[in-house]
Order: sequence, then C-alpha cells, then structure tokens
Amino acid sequence: MILFFGCKKGSSGSQGGNLSTLTGNWQTTVWGGANDTARATISASGTGTLIYLNAGAKTTGFSENDVIFSAITSSGNGVYSCIGSYRYTVSGNSMLESTKATITLQSNNQVIYVHYSEDASTGITPPDYYWNRQ
Repeated sequence: MILFFGCKKGSSGSQGGNLSTLTGNWQTTVWGGANDTARATISASGTGTLIYLNAGAKTTGFSENDVIFSAITSSGNGVYSCIGSYRYTVSGNSMLESTKATITLQSNNQVIYVHYSEDASTGITPPDYYWNRQ
C-alpha cells in the first residue's frame, strides 16, 4: 500500500499578514458626538497598531499617543484580530484594560468595525466602534 500526503505551508503571521488596506488615518465620533472626534492612525509595521492622535473634547479617557489597538494581524478576507484597549471608571478612577477584538473592513475599505470580546478579568464587554477612513 502506498500513501501520499500533502501539506501546505502556512504563514507564521510574524509580520501580521497584509495590513496595507488598514494603513492610514481613521476617525470616530462615538465617544461624545461630533465635538469629541477621536483620530488615530494605523501603522502596518510589524503586527500593526492603531495609535490615538487627537482627543477632541477629551472625554475618551485616552491620551495622545496611547495605543488603542495592538498586535493587529490579518485573519483574511478583510478581517483582523487584535488586542483592544478600553477605559472604564470605578469609584471616580479611570481604569485602562485590554481584551481581544476583531476588526472588519466595510464599505469598500472606508470603514472599520471593531467588536470587542468580553474581558475575562473584569467581566466588561466594551462597546463596538466604527472608524471612518480620513
């Protein structure tokens, strides 16, 4: 009996896959309306990060140059996995945590939709966000 086996070499993901469609400037107004516009940029170097650039009315709790999404890697077909940072308040103190999130490209790559998973350490599921390409 002769058996033949074949394998396909998979990508190691060390470079985060193809992040070129995510690279650039993004904006969201979800944190407090039009007067609190958050601007960020995604860098495709390494595994990719989304860095907060402008806090608008500064109600987000993030500071300029905070990393909101890190370890961005392509899952294929316009879907990316990452670690998403979020802020919440306990007894008047602003707390920063992170959990897994999924980024999905929409509207001909002009919108990214971000869905956070529940953070097992806090039990919090951060809200979903839409970011528009600038």
